[in-house]
Amino acid sequence: MKLNDIIEQWEEDSVIKAEDLAASSLITTKLHSKYLKIYMGETAFLKKYKIDYKKLYKLKWSYYLGYMDKEELEALGWEQFQFKILKQDISIYLDGDEELSELLLKVELQQEKVNILDQIIKSINNRNFTIKNHIDWKKFENGIN
Repeated sequence: MKLNDIIEQWEEDSVIKAEDLAASSLITTKLHSKYLKIYMGETAFLKKYKIDYKKLYKLKWSYYLGYMDKEELEALGWEQFQFKILKQDISIYLDGDEELSELLLKVELQQEKVNILDQIIKSINNRNFTIKNHIDWKKFENGIN
């Protein structure tokens, strides 16, 4: 699911209708279930991307240090790295690697989705308190204690 889709859905779902607080209160569990399912799915993708990144990182580490044999390189479709680099300089090459950077970007974007979903679920958990506060305010406005 795209981040914009999550945000758009939440913009609609987060509305508490002041004229029908009972209905708004009753859909809280439905919203919690909906966003918890999305959260679980997006968390699973995040874990997969992190594992993929670690695997690719290890392969690239071996590649840049020249530890891969010809068969491994052919299986990956990579050419032999032409330079001899020191282990202390490996981070420069790994940080600048295009494939690793693209995968790291996926990891970070996925982490943003998970963070936003976490905040949405926290907001849903507080929804009934918000509704109760609104009811209490209406009572106050009408002179009812």
